[in-house]
Amino acid sequence: GGPGRADHLYTPELLRELLPEADWLLLQEHEATLHEGTGHVGRSALVDAVARKR
Repeated sequence: GGPGRADHLYTPELLRELLPEADWLLLQEHEATLHEGTGHVGRSALVDAVARKR
């Protein structure tokens, strides 16, 4: 699953570049096993992000 190109993936660094004015409360990468219906089951690389507008 996921994009076929690595440059289409979100990273914490990319989010910081795209939203330099954000006050980041949480910005972290992790992996988890997701169960989101048929065809959407398995290990996934995730970015958790919570930001506040300055």
